[in-house]
Amino acid sequence: MITNTAPFASRKFILAMTVLVIATLLLVFSVIPVMIWRDIVFALLTGYLTSNVVQKAVAGKSTTS
Repeated sequence: MITNTAPFASRKFILAMTVLVIATLLLVFSVIPVMIWRDIVFALLTGYLTSNVVQKAVAGKSTTS
């Protein structure tokens, strides 16, 4: 059971899921080709994971100083 819903309420997560849903809808309705959808999802995942790592690194430095 998930009791901590804060990670799912973050602006980064909401933005990432919104972009993913929009890209998927564009793919379903044949507005964009599969390769473009793949690139969007790859960029989205890379950006999301990178921003989480940077956020944790900055938070770690601020607590150790």
